[in-house]
Amino acid sequence: MYPDYGNDVILLERLKAHDLEAFNYLYNNNRKWLYVLALSIIKDECEAQDLVQDLFIDFWQQTLYKQVTTSIKGYLSNSIKNRAYNFIRNEGVRKKRENNIPLPNEFILPTYHLENAELKKELTAAMDDLSPAAARVFNLAYLEHRSYHEIAADLSISRNTVMNHMVKALKTLRTRLKKWESL
Repeated sequence: MYPDYGNDVILLERLKAHDLEAFNYLYNNNRKWLYVLALSIIKDECEAQDLVQDLFIDFWQQTLYKQVTTSIKGYLSNSIKNRAYNFIRNEGVRKKRENNIPLPNEFILPTYHLENAELKKELTAAMDDLSPAAARVFNLAYLEHRSYHEIAADLSISRNTVMNHMVKALKTLRTRLKKWESL
């Protein structure tokens, strides 16, 4: 199926020549063990998949293969470890901030406003404007009080996808419910 890419020198030459087939070979022969390595560090399947995917995207688009001076496997191994440890560090910082800093009022939907029939009607109409995925994520986060991590695991999507859905949902809801801001 693939030419002889078993030799790092040949593979690097082909990558530097922008050979997509060489990149596909590299991806298909390394993604699984890189996923296992990332998963062993961060213990989150979705995030491990995202890290591996991002590594290969960066490797190709940012021509990171030009930085390889030793073995490709060694480079990929070090890269995925660094990304996994950075993820853990960033996740720790995010959780610390999340736990120590209260959310501003604009992010909290006050329950006493939901008793108002008109607001309920507006909220329902605004929710109908959301994509099904954004509405589902919003409901899980605000009405069921689930964390982004829990939502990502339940829906089999990455935490970043959850955050993107929340940003879209909140933007739409804020725009539609702007007149209720002063209450």
